[in-house]
Amino acid sequence: MGLNENRLHEHFTRGFEDYLELWQQIFDQSVIHKLQEMRGLGLQQFSFPIQTWVNILFDAAVAYHQTSATDRPTLLDALLPIYMGKVLAFVRKTERVSVQQAEELVENECMVFEETKPYLLSKWDGR
Repeated sequence: MGLNENRLHEHFTRGFEDYLELWQQIFDQSVIHKLQEMRGLGLQQFSFPIQTWVNILFDAAVAYHQTSATDRPTLLDALLPIYMGKVLAFVRKTERVSVQQAEELVENECMVFEETKPYLLSKWDGR
């Protein structure tokens, strides 16, 4: 295996030490609660709900849109541990499935993005 799942998991959990305060400013409280819940999962049980991922990306996009250029690198850095958690969950979910099944998973995730677009639009200019 090319990816070290332990390192991905460690990077995700370490993100709480470095970025929790910033995450609390950017993300809805329900997202913070879900991230804390995920933090408590061991490597074998680790998963990343797609709706949480979508909300994180949409909230981060809004924050990026509203943040000054000098603060944007910090915002992007704060997303990296969460991204590592998403990669870990995807690897774990697809390691024993066919290419077709993995493609279906991605397609299903795309549908959640589409269905959640009104959430993004409502926050883009009105926060």
